Amino acid sequence: MIFGAIVVILIGLTLAFLIIPVLKKPSDNESVDREQQNIQIAREKKALLKEQLSQQQMTQQEYEAALVDLENSLAIDLERQQALANNQQAGRWVVWLFVLFVPVFSIYLYLQLGEYRVIENPQLAQARTQSQAQAAHSDGQTPSMDELIDKLKAHLRDNPEDISGWFMLGRTMMSMQKYAEAVAAFRRSHELSQDEPSVMLALADSLAMTKGGSMAGEPEQLVLNALELSPNEQTGLWLAGLAAEQGNRYREAFDYWMKLLPLIQDDERSSTEVKTLLAELKKKDPNLPALDFAQAINPAGLQVTISLDDKFADQVKASDLVFVYAKAVSGPPMPLAAKRMTVADLPARVSLSDNDAMLPQMKLSGFDQVIVGARVSKTGDPVSKTGDLYEESAVIDQKKHQGDVEIHIQRIKQ
Repeated sequence: MIFGAIVVILIGLTLAFLIIPVLKKPSDNESVDREQQNIQIAREKKALLKEQLSQQQMTQQEYEAALVDLENSLAIDLERQQALANNQQAGRWVVWLFVLFVPVFSIYLYLQLGEYRVIENPQLAQARTQSQAQAAHSDGQTPSMDELIDKLKAHLRDNPEDISGWFMLGRTMMSMQKYAEAVAAFRRSHELSQDEPSVMLALADSLAMTKGGSMAGEPEQLVLNALELSPNEQTGLWLAGLAAEQGNRYREAFDYWMKLLPLIQDDERSSTEVKTLLAELKKKDPNLPALDFAQAINPAGLQVTISLDDKFADQVKASDLVFVYAKAVSGPPMPLAAKRMTVADLPARVSLSDNDAMLPQMKLSGFDQVIVGARVSKTGDPVSKTGDLYEESAVIDQKKHQGDVEIHIQRIKQ
């Protein structure tokens, strides 16, 4: 009831503001005043003409012509005033049609698009949203990742000069660990942009991934070129330090990462990782400058126990590969540490540590929070596939975690 009353009041106010000025009828006095003003102006102009004639500023013929024009103008003004009054009176029936149309149309539109019952039952709004989402999904309106990638590729075929499109495709391929395709996309973006540091660094990173993480050669040169354009680029400093460390140029790597450290001081995870790398450099070369911080995480690693649910006993073979891994909660998509075994080894207890790092620069000790998982690969592929059996832990804080991480494989990847 309250809602309905408010609606009526608002519609009424709207109509009042629109209609009252239209319906307002000029008073007779106002009409007479306007006529008198026009006549008075004509008299004054006529007197001025007579004065100009008497002072011989115009001829008699010019005076008579000007007088005729003045009389005609006065007649036209008076006729226009009368016509305007008649038109205002004649067109007022349209106002009443407008008064009827606006409320009826407003109510009809609300009943079609709105949901008045949601005021008394807020759950209706959520229910409608869920039903619309389900309908969209059932109609195939939610595209899969493959469909989105196909659309992006089709867009790039039609728009081959789209720098951001190629860069987006490269990032997508990196997240899917399709490094060769990522290189091709980033290289095209680099060819178009030339001097964009972020593109150069992305290309360097993807090239390194195709070479098992090695920064030697073109990846390192791209990083150095990017740093010439943007000396404080965080990703550039990170990768430059990595390239120097891989080349056993420890002092050079130390300088790059020490320059990076204050730039990421508000990012605890990244800061901890860089400190860990600096501490490892110090161990390799004791002649490096002293560090005023201790290594944040003990690199001893995590103890993991893995078992397979009995319901899968007839779905696996003893020779099927089992991958045990730890990955960062927020960070690189590939595992920080991993080990491989077979179904025949289960149940098993293993240790994941920096010694099991997939890449030298991405170590388990460099991340506070990780997720541990195990996966039975039906194809032997280290990349997860539909039909694989798997399980993952909740988020683990390495600084606080004690005891084994228990992984009981009981899900199937869809």
